[in-house]
Amino acid sequence: MKVAHIVEAFGSGLITFIKNLTDGIECEHTIFYAQREVDINEVKKEFKYNVRFVSWKSAKREINIFNDVIASIELYRFLKTDSYDVIHLHSSKAGAIGRVVGLFFPDKIILYTPNGASFARKDITRLKITLYKTIEYCSSLLCGQVICVSKSETQLFHSIGVQAITINNGIRIKSYEKKIRLRERFSIVTIGRISTQKNPHLFNDIAKNLLHYPIDFIWVGDGELRSTLSSPNIKITGWISSAEVEKYLSNSDLYISTSIWEGLPFAVLEAMNYRLPLLLNECVGNIDLVSNSINGYCFKTKNEALSHIINYLNDTSVLAFHGDNSYNKLLREFDTLSMCRNYSEIYRVLAKNLTMPTN
Repeated sequence: MKVAHIVEAFGSGLITFIKNLTDGIECEHTIFYAQREVDINEVKKEFKYNVRFVSWKSAKREINIFNDVIASIELYRFLKTDSYDVIHLHSSKAGAIGRVVGLFFPDKIILYTPNGASFARKDITRLKITLYKTIEYCSSLLCGQVICVSKSETQLFHSIGVQAITINNGIRIKSYEKKIRLRERFSIVTIGRISTQKNPHLFNDIAKNLLHYPIDFIWVGDGELRSTLSSPNIKITGWISSAEVEKYLSNSDLYISTSIWEGLPFAVLEAMNYRLPLLLNECVGNIDLVSNSINGYCFKTKNEALSHIINYLNDTSVLAFHGDNSYNKLLREFDTLSMCRNYSEIYRVLAKNLTMPTN
């Protein structure tokens, strides 16, 4: 089987997602990608021998009719170069262009995984949100199966009349036993780009309100809103190696996410692997990962987050209980083996349906 992965937003979480998918499904994979702020040569080194990369030169994030027409022509020409069995579209822009071009390939399996709904964004106008909803709805009428990465994302698509199914994101889970450590300060960590989506303003406000407590806040990552994180009890690591990220996770007491929208965040899944309790802002994607009072809490306001942090600080005995429950929830619902098995089954079932004779 040959699978073409069409990716406009080839960066961060999508790289992780597609790597997990290509690692777990043994077939020929070709990634037709648009350049983002990543070193593509370094990215290629992370992928296995069965993955080929082809540049999608004209694809851009924002809507531009001229660029989008050129990008559509490039995608059509790319798909004509080989006999792909599956066309798997990743991210909103690839999903829209890919389903228009997909009309010219009725004999192909077409899947679309948004990995974060464009109309869930909180940094755009209501007019743009309405436009993105309209594009998603109209694109769904053309062709292809929509597969969301979390139940809450699926419900979001259902709310605008788009039929979708759920296959949870997953990671390769490592066996990990958290060691009991005696120390004077409490450590709270988050991972991601310092951008509007991750809401660093709220992260900074929470940290500033806890200046007089023995708490260290760590932001693993970097980004355009770095200057927002000005509270003196925040450490910004910048972009660091996977080994260094793992060290911060293993040495922390609590994982926090102040994100205002998600698909299903891989960073939180990694934190669960290191048996960390979760304190997540209540939004799509985040809410699928927390069972309140079991492996952490979702919060709606800054004061709720502060209250939960102080409670953890005053009663650290609950940390191990919540952390173990995070790990167990990860094992049950979010492992990459289950994710790849489910996608393989979708590929197989849809391929069978395409080859069945019609009456």
